[in-house]
Amino acid sequence: MWDLYNELYMGIPSGIRVEGCVVGKLWTTVRANGNIGIARTLGDTSIDRNALGQSFIGQFLRDVANVLRWDSLVRASVGVAALNAFYNSAARLKSLNHPPAFQGELCGKKTAVIGELPNLEAGLKDCCDLTVLPLPENTELGGAYDAALTGDFVFISGDALTNQTLPALLAKVGAETKVSLAGVSVPAAPVLFAFDNPIHNLSGVYAKIDTTVESAARLDLKDLVPGTDTFSVNPVKPNRLHE
Repeated sequence: MWDLYNELYMGIPSGIRVEGCVVGKLWTTVRANGNIGIARTLGDTSIDRNALGQSFIGQFLRDVANVLRWDSLVRASVGVAALNAFYNSAARLKSLNHPPAFQGELCGKKTAVIGELPNLEAGLKDCCDLTVLPLPENTELGGAYDAALTGDFVFISGDALTNQTLPALLAKVGAETKVSLAGVSVPAAPVLFAFDNPIHNLSGVYAKIDTTVESAARLDLKDLVPGTDTFSVNPVKPNRLHE
């Protein structure tokens, strides 16, 4: 299951360099090749965040996007933002975008939200048999997760990519359970549908072609909406997996 991380960063063309990086208390952004990738900032933000962001400028985007190479959550947040700087571009999403996940299917169903997805949680609480759990801190999942992951629908925060608990969560998903990977940190990468894992939808955001989201990250603003748009991607045939 860890192969999904390798496929994500190997799918980024070589030669692209990071042009800008902002590590905020709430959001991290990476700018490259005319696009801006976003991720939620996890980990210790008491460090010199400006110096950390500057240290990535000029590095190859593919190297920065290798999430598994980074030894801290805050650096892994930069890695996920780097993935999204490639995958979540307006040009790519023109051919991938679909209606929001599971429209008309959720009411009355056993549904779980895992991780911080407050807007989604608010929209579901009066409709579903809803369970809300925090993102697990490690791959040792307890019984509450086992039960939640075998319901009808599960929404997993893209932050699970950052803290590397996504493989463990997907390994516990029931055979009939439909899964959406959702939130700011999600890459619109069809290769995520290529594995023997139960991802049925990718829902997230991408930056408009301006610096609004960089400013929001730098100023620690909660609201990214003015500088973003949303996407929803259902299973499509991915490019051939790398060998």
